[in-house]
Amino acid sequence: MLSPQEFTVGTFATAKPGSLVLPRAKHEAPALICEGDGEPVAVVLSGTYAFHSFPTGGAENWRGVIVPDVSIELDETSLYDPDHHGHLPGVLVREGTRLMVRGMPQQAFGRSVPVVIHAGLPDGAGRAAFTRWQVILGQGDEKRVLHQADLGDPPNA
Repeated sequence: MLSPQEFTVGTFATAKPGSLVLPRAKHEAPALICEGDGEPVAVVLSGTYAFHSFPTGGAENWRGVIVPDVSIELDETSLYDPDHHGHLPGVLVREGTRLMVRGMPQQAFGRSVPVVIHAGLPDGAGRAAFTRWQVILGQGDEKRVLHQADLGDPPNA
């Protein structure tokens, strides 16, 4: 459950990176608002447009309940090496100082591209991908799962 002070209602254009937008009606879809590369990007998380991505600027027709300051948890049992097994839309990839989701922008013609969820993480070498992850709010006993993504077993399983 959400407390009234934990969310607002608005458009994707008004949601800040690090927010989850929850649908209010069957024609809306949950979306993660990501940092992107210089401009915020929405990644739709389920439904007909699952993992399609687009800049949030001007996205006034997409709306819902905006939950700011969410976190991502990765399921270590779904870990695989993306250098050897490629990328599916919706897979999360940790590379260098960034956590990215593979999104499908309109101009990508069916190919997924990385969308930066969060930059500024501790630096590392190499890449790791995850097929199962979740969006959470809070920590410890106060933690709540707001969305789960399960793209199946990792390709090397």
